[in-house]
Formats: sequence, structure tokens, C-alpha cells
Amino acid sequence: LGDGGPVALPIGRMPVEQALELAASVGARVSLAHPHTLGAPIAADLMRRNRERGLGAIEAGYGPYGARERSEWFEMAASFGAVVTAGSDFHGANQAGGPAAPGIELEEPHASRLCEWLGLA
Repeated sequence: LGDGGPVALPIGRMPVEQALELAASVGARVSLAHPHTLGAPIAADLMRRNRERGLGAIEAGYGPYGARERSEWFEMAASFGAVVTAGSDFHGANQAGGPAAPGIELEEPHASRLCEWLGLA
């Protein structure tokens, strides 16, 4: 099942603007996941350019983040009026170095705002 295997499929890419348009066409909500992989300047630029296109949230609560890094992403979300999303990065119990179970705490008022944004409140 790995790269180059008999059932491997190439991964396609599309421009952010096109992905946001597609998401909006089906009523999806879009969050910038793993913003640390881009770095703060690029993540901020993506939010600045695409907030009005539907990039409405930033994954500020992420399992591997420490308190300082989490705080920086929470501040960025607030600066754009974006919702905060969270994820534990759980990929199974046997993943070395990963969390032992799925789930992550998201404090108020962020949890309520996320539920409202998702249409769950």
C-alpha cells in the first residue's frame, strides 16, 4: 500500500482559492490545520488573503503543541476573528510517540464558538 505499490494513487493538489470555493459550494467549514508546518508569517498571510473566501478557523489546539505555541496560534485566530479548532493528532494506538487516545480539551469560550460555527449549537 506504500508509495509505488500496486494500489498507490498520486496525490493531486489544487490552489487554496479553488479548494475554498469547492468547500463553500457544499457548505463545508474550513480550518487551517497544522499551521506550524507553514510558520506564522505564511499562516497569517493565508488567513489574510482567504478569510473572506471561507477560511474561517485555525487549528490552535493541537496535541503536540506546548502552551506557548498554542497561545501564539490562539492569538493569531483572535487577530483574524477566526474560530479555534483542535485535534489530538491521534493516528492509532500503535503510533510511536503519538497520543495514547483520541481527543483534546478545548476550553470555553472556544468550544462553544466552534460548535456554533459547525452548526451544532
